Amino acid sequence: MQRLINTSLMLVLFGLVILWAGCGGPKTEPISLSAPVGETTTPETTAPPRVGDLEVPDWFLNIPQDPNYLYAAATDSSKDMQHAIENAQSAGRTDISGQVETKVAAMFKRFTEEVGIGEDSEILAMTTAVTKSVTADVVNMTKVLKQDVKKESANVYRAYVLLELNTGEMNSGALTKIKDNENMYTRFRASEGFKELEAEVEKYEQWKKEQAQG
Repeated sequence: MQRLINTSLMLVLFGLVILWAGCGGPKTEPISLSAPVGETTTPETTAPPRVGDLEVPDWFLNIPQDPNYLYAAATDSSKDMQHAIENAQSAGRTDISGQVETKVAAMFKRFTEEVGIGEDSEILAMTTAVTKSVTADVVNMTKVLKQDVKKESANVYRAYVLLELNTGEMNSGALTKIKDNENMYTRFRASEGFKELEAEVEKYEQWKKEQAQG
């Protein structure tokens, strides 16, 4: 009988030990396998893009795409940092000027085709003159979106710029020039393209009012 009691007591004590180990014993945190114990991980860094030996801003190689804006990325170098910046901006404006001239010329071509006067030499001369005038006016509204200057060598600076022009300025300038020319306005106002231009300019002017109001 005594042996049975001793055996039962041992079983009870053994059960209590197991219960304590499972519920009341010290807890340990799981070990992460992302790095060896005692070492820490560091975030990966992306090296700036390079073109040959030049370190180039990422935005310079990834020009934005937006139907409401024209963009131009340009670069230039000089021993004088300010000259490098000015020359790069000038190159960017030249790029945007070319884009504006191409788009306005295409706009006028559509108008003349829609109203059936595509071969009219007088209208052709007027649209060419207006295209150049619009381009000269609106390119001054080009804005510097981003700019960066880096040392290319010990004595040379290289400037990178990203310029933008809202196409609303281009459309508004073209519409104003057409309305100022009675002959052009009389011939173009019946075209579907001209009506679309008026609608675009109206939306742009409303957008500008909203921006001004905050």
